[in-house]
Amino acid sequence: ASTVLASKLGIWDWSLAKDALIVTATVVFPMTFKSFSFKSGGGLALHLLRDTLGLAALVTFYLDATPLPIIGELILQPIVTVLVVLQAFARTDTKYSPARRLCDVLLILIGAFLIIWSTVQLFSSDPDWWELLRSLLFNFWLPLSLLPFFYIFGFYAMTDTVRARFRAIRKPFTPRLMLAFMLGTRLRMSLLARFNGRYNRVADSS
Repeated sequence: ASTVLASKLGIWDWSLAKDALIVTATVVFPMTFKSFSFKSGGGLALHLLRDTLGLAALVTFYLDATPLPIIGELILQPIVTVLVVLQAFARTDTKYSPARRLCDVLLILIGAFLIIWSTVQLFSSDPDWWELLRSLLFNFWLPLSLLPFFYIFGFYAMTDTVRARFRAIRKPFTPRLMLAFMLGTRLRMSLLARFNGRYNRVADSS
């Protein structure tokens, strides 16, 4: 949905598919897995803003200055996609550390190749500055527009922790109780994070 809206705004088309892939790998996927660890929406938003305006966006912008030939893009993008998915999955458990390290090394090598390619091509051609600006805007737009998704994902993860606490004391977390939590916390992560063992008496009286 974010990419479709970007297309409507004129800052994305299929020529920026590599940008979407790189931003997804460097910002969106990691942020998805990090979102459940934040204790407030403000902390989540600041972290996302820092990642979005940081090195990943600049590297993506630089790489897009001189994209690979279409054949190279068609070969490279599926490989990078598989590596990114495997890397994200491997981060979920320490027993997959060897696979994660392998993916890290391969992605670093691919990134180094792309930087060298872009540097050589940039000094031997005249870049399209409008396309570069469009790429930069999309690199900012994609992760920032997903802030509501990250927030909902993080809030749900925290709610699941509360449900686990109720299961531990053998109390059913009914839909009515779920609604009460939603209303009581006003969908604020900072308030939900305060629900800890001190409030077990709430479960005892539910």
